[in-house]
Amino acid sequence: MAGEVVVDALPYIDQGYDEPGVREATEIMRSEFERMQQRLPMDVLSMKRYELPPPPAGSANLELMVEYGCEAWKSYLEVLVQLVTQAQKQLTTMRKQIQEINWQRKNMQTQGGEKLRNLESSWVGLVRFMS
Repeated sequence: MAGEVVVDALPYIDQGYDEPGVREATEIMRSEFERMQQRLPMDVLSMKRYELPPPPAGSANLELMVEYGCEAWKSYLEVLVQLVTQAQKQLTTMRKQIQEINWQRKNMQTQGGEKLRNLESSWVGLVRFMS
């Protein structure tokens, strides 16, 4: 099995095998499979590109946060409390408006139903009289 590469693919369904660069990628896959068969360890990834240098002393945001952070959070929380209070007032107003609209709807439907019953009984009376 050394040197043999088994590709798990659907060549009639999968597309892109004829595109440039795919054949070179199979060489990479072949060498990786050989490494795995020989039970060799994988190369360690270099984390050098992810390292971040520390901020320069004296001009870091950390100093500003230490000096003003607590007060900034306090004022932010006060704004949030005001927004919540305002939203609750709006919610209460909206609920009252919804309740008022529903009451008006019920009242109109009740009056309309009464009027329909009166008209129907009037019609029945007229039909009987004509017969």
